[in-house]
Amino acid sequence: MTVDESGVTITDFKTGHEDPSHDEQVRLYALLWARDRQTNPERRATTALVVSYPARDRAVPVPDASALRTLEASLTTRIANADLATSTGDPRALPSPDTCAFCHVRHLCGDYWEKVAPSPAEVPAREWFDIEGKVLRQNGVKSWVVKSEQGGHEVLVRTPNPSKSLPVGKRIRVLGVRKVEDPDRNELVIVALGNGSETYIVTEATR
Repeated sequence: MTVDESGVTITDFKTGHEDPSHDEQVRLYALLWARDRQTNPERRATTALVVSYPARDRAVPVPDASALRTLEASLTTRIANADLATSTGDPRALPSPDTCAFCHVRHLCGDYWEKVAPSPAEVPAREWFDIEGKVLRQNGVKSWVVKSEQGGHEVLVRTPNPSKSLPVGKRIRVLGVRKVEDPDRNELVIVALGNGSETYIVTEATR
C-alpha cells in the first residue's frame, strides 16, 4: 500500500500469469482498507488498485461505496456458507481436476473416482494419473492385469520391483501411475508404478 497526500494505492504483485480472479483480490483489499478503523481512522478511500505482473501493471477500477457494500454482503454470505459446510461431520466434496490433484485423501473419496479420475485409455502417454480397478491376475514377475473401473479396460500394471505385489481378486486404488508406451504390446493399455506410488485396497468402508 502507498498512502500519501495524493491518495491511497493498493498494489498486488504477482509472479505468474494474468488471471481475472486477481481483480477480485484487490477489490477485497480495498474493502478491508475501507472497514479498517485502526489503520484507517480517517476513512480515506482507496484511489487506485493495481495488479502488477512481471511484464506489465494492470489498473483495476476502484469500487465505489455502493459496490463495496455489495461486495461486503456477498463475502458475508460466502463466509457463512463456508462455516456451515465445514461445521458438519461430513463436508460435501467438490471434486474437480484442479483441486483433487492436491488432495491427500482422494483415495478415500468416491466422488473423485466417479467424477474426476480418468479412463486409462484416454490418458496421454507418459502422463501421471490415478487408477482404480480389480486385480485379475499376475502377468509376470513385475506385472499384473487390472480391470479398470474407469472405462472397463484391462490394464497391464507394472511394478518397480518384484517385491511390490498387487492382491489378486481385490479392488485397488493407486495414486501416481504413469502411462507407458510399448511398441511390442501396443494392443494393451500399460501403466507403471513409481517408487512414490501409493496403493490402497478398497473395502466397503472406502466405497
